[in-house]
Amino acid sequence: QVKVIRASSIGHPCCRKIWYDMMGIEEDFSNQTLFTFDIGTALEPVAVKYLRLDNWEVKYNEGSQEAEILTVVPVNENVRIEGHHDLIMRYNEGDWYMVDVKTMNSYAYKTWRKEGTLRKYPQYADQLHIYMAGEYARQHLISKGAVVAINKDKVEFPLPIDAFDFDMDRLESLKVKAAYIAEHDSEPPLDEDIPSWACTYCGHKGMRCEGI
Repeated sequence: QVKVIRASSIGHPCCRKIWYDMMGIEEDFSNQTLFTFDIGTALEPVAVKYLRLDNWEVKYNEGSQEAEILTVVPVNENVRIEGHHDLIMRYNEGDWYMVDVKTMNSYAYKTWRKEGTLRKYPQYADQLHIYMAGEYARQHLISKGAVVAINKDKVEFPLPIDAFDFDMDRLESLKVKAAYIAEHDSEPPLDEDIPSWACTYCGHKGMRCEGI
């Protein structure tokens, strides 16, 4: 049986969490956390609306996990990474960007604006690299990824966009990571240098994992 790792999961710094997700073991989230997730999903079409008002041409892969376009990246004969991208967009018939829409609070938004995606949220860049490696991206000759962010506390128009180039070495390292996780028949060991937020916001901590 082929093991599937989600594109939205592969960039997480904890391999144990990714393994749980791959095995279909659901996280235990509070209603507060689920509410936050749903707000992010609900604001996605709003971002699309205002990108179009800013004269971006947008192809929206609407529907979240039920979206029409699924990207599949084979790792080996037993493992693949897959997921649904948010949208692609271009300006004045220029190059297409593979885009992920994120919602942030003011603190996270300010830090992201200052430091950029690659430094502040490398897991978002990892997610986009999977989408950029797929057939749909190849059809549109996509070589750049971008994060579009909404500050939930104080919206900003035009929406800020942070773009970066596709990096083949980054993609290959994600495939190596996926293969390592999938080869475990039981949960992999905890990495001692994972950041504290990785446990703080994990729905497995306290249920089946002691965390760090």
